Amino acid sequence: MAKIPSVALVLEALLKHVQESDAPYGISTNLPARTVTGSTGLPKDNWGHPFWVTPRSYGASAGFRSVPVRSPIAVVTVWGLPTDAKRFWGSTENLALDLMELGTDWVTNVTLNMPYAGYRAVTISGFTPLSDAPRRVEGDPTGLARVEFDVRLTYDTKE
Repeated sequence: MAKIPSVALVLEALLKHVQESDAPYGISTNLPARTVTGSTGLPKDNWGHPFWVTPRSYGASAGFRSVPVRSPIAVVTVWGLPTDAKRFWGSTENLALDLMELGTDWVTNVTLNMPYAGYRAVTISGFTPLSDAPRRVEGDPTGLARVEFDVRLTYDTKE
């Protein structure tokens, strides 16, 4: 029997579904490690993109296998590398705003396969941002720009 995917996995699949092939960001439920190079101790960009998007669950939804429709709250975090000290916060916020606009009609009733084997496919019926604008998370010790927004997903996991 196929497993029910986590909220973060469903959101990862949705973000990958709408991601354009030349998008300047990667998507994963885990932020990739950054390496330190040489004697400078400065981080090296081994991300492959100037931005990274990490979805995670925030609120619980129905956890019973017999309840196929779920409507959890999730958090999308957008991380930006300091490639341009003057604009990387603004560019990070703009990407978050673009992702918040996914709640248009074309996202409704989209069936998604999970990016990993062994999980049920889901049908997305709603993507509603609960934040008016992305919020900054100041003081990241790695020097990254970090903004977040909340979203309510509605999806069906029945087989």
